[in-house]
Amino acid sequence: MDEQDLFDSLLRILGNKTRRMMLELLSERPRFLSDISKELEIGQQAILRHIEEFTKAGILEVADESVLDEKKIGRKPKYYKIAENKRIIIDITPGRFDVDLIPSFLDEQEELKEDIDIKFCSDLAEIENKINSLEEIKDPDTRYNKIKILEQELKEEINSLIDAKHYAELLLEKLSPKRKIVEDYLGISQ
Repeated sequence: MDEQDLFDSLLRILGNKTRRMMLELLSERPRFLSDISKELEIGQQAILRHIEEFTKAGILEVADESVLDEKKIGRKPKYYKIAENKRIIIDITPGRFDVDLIPSFLDEQEELKEDIDIKFCSDLAEIENKINSLEEIKDPDTRYNKIKILEQELKEEINSLIDAKHYAELLLEKLSPKRKIVEDYLGISQ
């Protein structure tokens, strides 16, 4: 599937409220078909049809079989999870329409770090060090509490970066009419 087909497929999939609710549930943790059905109060056959669309688009996959209860006999139920990070950025502003499908963040993590100025990465690098040291915490309760704290710190960093992006876009829009005035004065046309 090329990028344009993937983008069209993702938009079609995300246009459905039930599918968005399913993705919200699965973003929390992997789940069984029966869990999704029960949680959303929708029949399993309908949920299964949505899952088929997700798997065709590469959004969902069956989780590692080792997470299943080994004591069960017979056919084991499938445990679904989000396959990989997918980001679609759509900019719709006066004078610009731009759509970007950004590949999996995990595949590009080191490259992204190099591209972003170090001032934006210092807090993230500190959080990454804390994540890497989680294995040293032996007590499960303490580790869980630390994970929750790190999740909150990351959400705050994401919000700060989003705010910075919006502020930069606002400044760009503020600058645009000033450029236009100088272009008109200089007789530059675009």
